[in-house]
Amino acid sequence: MNCLTLKKSNCMNCYKCIRHCPVKAIRFSGGQAHIINNECILCGQCFVVCPQNAKEIVNETEKAKVLLQSGDPVIVSLAPSFVANYPGVGIGAMTRALKKLGFYDVEETAIGATMVKKEYERMLREEHRDVIITSCCHSINLLIQKYYPAALEYLADVVSPMQAHCLDIKRRNPTAKTVFIGPCVAKKDEAAYYGDIVDAVLTYEELTRWLKEEDVELEKEMDEEECSRARFFPTTGGILKTMAQNQPEFTYIALDGVENCIAALKEIVAGKVHKCFIEMSACVGSCVGGPIMEKYSSSRIQDYLAVADFAGEKDFVVDQPDPLELKKGFNSIAQKAAEPTEAEIYSVLRQMGKFRPEQELNCGSCGYNTCREKAIAICQGKAEISMCLPYLKDKAESFSLPSWRTPPTA
Repeated sequence: MNCLTLKKSNCMNCYKCIRHCPVKAIRFSGGQAHIINNECILCGQCFVVCPQNAKEIVNETEKAKVLLQSGDPVIVSLAPSFVANYPGVGIGAMTRALKKLGFYDVEETAIGATMVKKEYERMLREEHRDVIITSCCHSINLLIQKYYPAALEYLADVVSPMQAHCLDIKRRNPTAKTVFIGPCVAKKDEAAYYGDIVDAVLTYEELTRWLKEEDVELEKEMDEEECSRARFFPTTGGILKTMAQNQPEFTYIALDGVENCIAALKEIVAGKVHKCFIEMSACVGSCVGGPIMEKYSSSRIQDYLAVADFAGEKDFVVDQPDPLELKKGFNSIAQKAAEPTEAEIYSVLRQMGKFRPEQELNCGSCGYNTCREKAIAICQGKAEISMCLPYLKDKAESFSLPSWRTPPTA
């Protein structure tokens, strides 16, 4: 699903998005940025950092409204990070507000998270695995599928909490439609790719806008539920916090941020990591640091504390599905761009005025980490030579000779 789109008139040739894209899945042409869908992992960083709001997330509000008009009960699966996005608003108040929009009922995605964590515990207890990487984060799944397929064997073949919960809702309510609401761009793609489990995905921004349009106010009212430990899931280490870490031969690790996860995946693929259960989240701070936590307004410490205060000490009471019902397969996703030859890379470097290694400044102004990486991108049609600031500077200086060097006129 093409979840992120570009408003071309707003793109101002600043290269900020490519500087922050962890996988450089952005192509520049004519000074405009274009997201390369086949390479994108939908982390949403380009959306967050764009100073001109040129990146847009596909809006599914109308899709949700059509579901409400279908006559079938439409049940919301509400991500546990909601309590950080809407401070002081508990599940009871959220349920009342969403029912005013026409939803049949509202449940917490943390119910599905409980099922997923129980399945992780079973895998550790019963299956002879070396390394297990959690599969809750769709962006991490895409990162492995697209860039580290050798690590696919370590990715837990388990549905995400969103999927587990929506499957459970439809088991209990066969005619129901499900709408997930959360802080994640990637969940839109996950819902679209895996068929009829989740019927629509809304971000918190979409929900806030919809509530405002319908003049529905969120009441400041918190509720307590002792059996709600899985509400910790949207925080870094939150999955581990809910699990019984009682397999002494395993080391339990939590990583957040794509760069940290990439570093770990390189070690895993190189065979340097063994007997580890690794919780991976693409966003720094995990889901409470998600790209649609009401853009630009998140506070990491306050968000964590909001989730921690809301979470209980015990698990949700769930009817745990059979492991086969929670199975999810992952395939590698091939990259289209071919690697250029050394001769092609060298040719581009020469065009950029870089004839010797010491001329490769690796300043990063173009958005790429090294001049060589930028040259490869040019060969692949993803970048332009004019994106190189030192190159433009040298070119400009060559056109503006000092006056004392200008020969006198007759």
